[in-house]
Amino acid sequence: MPKNSAAQIVELFWSMSKMFKQQLDRSSPAFYLTIAQLESLRYVSEAQTLTMKELADCLGVAPPSATAMVDHLVRLGLIKRRQSPSDRRGVNLRLTDKGRATYKKAMAERCRWFTNLIKNLSAKERAELIKILKKMSKVG
Repeated sequence: MPKNSAAQIVELFWSMSKMFKQQLDRSSPAFYLTIAQLESLRYVSEAQTLTMKELADCLGVAPPSATAMVDHLVRLGLIKRRQSPSDRRGVNLRLTDKGRATYKKAMAERCRWFTNLIKNLSAKERAELIKILKKMSKVG
């Protein structure tokens, strides 16, 4: 029975994800960090300092889920918590030097992989892919 478009796209996304993981060196940060963890590092990096609530909002998750993720990133030495100077109960998040270096390396590796992946696409096909992905990212 023929699959509908959505089912085909889901399968292709899963296949791409699996292929992506297989291509990365198992010792690389791009391999052991999840997309959500890398996104957390990106948000903290861009904001310089971020509260747990702000991070949860950026990720679209409940604060307890963000806290669990941050706990893991703190154990890895990638993020540090600091008490908010304006709110005794508040916590600000900042990247450590290791966190900045890890994020930069992981993103560079992912960009290299994607560059290799799309190298056989024409400039027109790459532009169309970007257009489609931008349009899709605004839907959700």
